[in-house]
Amino acid sequence: LISEAELLSALCQHSKNHPIHDVARGLESYFGGLIDSLALKLRLVSAEMYQALYTPAVVQATARLRALLDARQASLAKEHAKLNERLAIYRDAGSEFQEIASAYARVLKETDHIRQDIARLVIYSAWKRMSVKFEATVTAPVNIAVIKYWGKRDSALILPTNSSLSVTLSQDHLSTRTTIRASPDFAKDRLWLNGVEEDIAASKRLVNSITTARKLRADFEQKLLSDGAPAETVVPLSQWSLHVCSENNFPTAAGLASSASGYAALVSALGALFDLPQSTSDLSRVARVGSGSACRSMFGGFVAWQAGISNDGHDSFAVQVADRLHWPELQALILVASDKKKAISSTAGMQTTVETSELFVERVRSVVPKRMEAMQRAITDRDFATFAEITMRDSNQFHAVCLDTYPPISYMNDISRSIVGLIHAFNAARGRVAAAYTYDAGPNAVIYALKDDMRDLVELFTYCFPRDESTPKEAFYPDAFAIFDSADQVGQRLTRPEVAQLAETAGKFPAGSVCRIIHTEVGDGPRVLAASESLLDDAGLPKHTQQ
Repeated sequence: LISEAELLSALCQHSKNHPIHDVARGLESYFGGLIDSLALKLRLVSAEMYQALYTPAVVQATARLRALLDARQASLAKEHAKLNERLAIYRDAGSEFQEIASAYARVLKETDHIRQDIARLVIYSAWKRMSVKFEATVTAPVNIAVIKYWGKRDSALILPTNSSLSVTLSQDHLSTRTTIRASPDFAKDRLWLNGVEEDIAASKRLVNSITTARKLRADFEQKLLSDGAPAETVVPLSQWSLHVCSENNFPTAAGLASSASGYAALVSALGALFDLPQSTSDLSRVARVGSGSACRSMFGGFVAWQAGISNDGHDSFAVQVADRLHWPELQALILVASDKKKAISSTAGMQTTVETSELFVERVRSVVPKRMEAMQRAITDRDFATFAEITMRDSNQFHAVCLDTYPPISYMNDISRSIVGLIHAFNAARGRVAAAYTYDAGPNAVIYALKDDMRDLVELFTYCFPRDESTPKEAFYPDAFAIFDSADQVGQRLTRPEVAQLAETAGKFPAGSVCRIIHTEVGDGPRVLAASESLLDDAGLPKHTQQ
């Protein structure tokens, strides 16, 4: 721009009566129009950023600005053509004018490049000035498998030895919330988990998930440019550092599938932030490389993770078997027997199982394929008796495989086994299969039952496993479905005589043997939240931290 100004100044030193001065005035008008055009473009881009609000006023204003910009650019194109015609007249007028005319021809030729460079700088400064945040906040659900995933055929890509099937639980009661912000001002990627900063580089799986999502965004940016999008409108999010903040509303690493909801929230937030065009099943592959079961938390309802057979893992992803509204009567009760971190991680446990268990080989070869087919039919038919029996048998076999591992692995404790006995006694008292238990790699029980039977189960378990006095009543059993008239009734009421008799036979366990009971139902997949729900402050740091 300085060079152009100097040329204009040199021209203006000629006599104002000289015909070349018309060219100077024309160029002044052209470059003035160019700056006006950039201002309009800036206002247009700003409006499009805020168009996420989807208000009619914003949409109308954006349309008016675009029309005005198109008109201005058409006018400039005509001026550009006229100036080129004028310059041609003076190319034969003499050596002095030929030199000036050639200089201006070069200036005009470079105008488009100059405009793009200026626009990039102006738009970047506008982002800074307007404090535009490139951010997404998402919640993702816990899923509890009824056909268990245990064992990998490829640890790097997290490819399972067998397919699995799970039920997604409601995020109203169990979820991970994750906020991710991208900014060119961030020095590096950072992660805060439940208020404590963690080293991202220390987790290869976390790095793999973020790297994979970044590659998808980079490909998307390149496609936008290839399709003709102006370079200054394609935000280079794939090149910016990220701040990630994640919080669970339930105990981490205590057998409640915290890694599944955590990585599902991470990948869903990256997908929303990067505006990725991939399908949910495609994104489930990205979640899978973080935590295998996380791919199932990318959907609501009933979800199958297809093991696949390809070495590159392209056919190992999650699909929805049925949505959450397919079986609205199905509910779940989670009995937290321990909220402490388990001694043997799932990753370490399943690797040892693959290497040492003979029972595991038979399970993968013949048992799981048959159960996957039978379970999908039971869900489609809403056949609870079959659903419940397969769920319990598969849980039993999973833990039998763990015990067949050498050295043996035991995730269940005495309280876990007592709950198993109570469920079978409850079914016997009912004269039918009315409830089912399942245990992941931890001591906490998940009980499935239909709504009509769940009230009796809640009364039974709150009676047999009383609250420790140090635990607030509302924390021990948040009565989300209004089973009791008040918190004082929890653990005190047994409505049906057969349930009262069963409770008397089982007796009361020491207070606090079950530290928390969560009543929930089948839920939806990840939810994108409003900006007001962000976990990061204006500086990109966590709003809630722990020392």
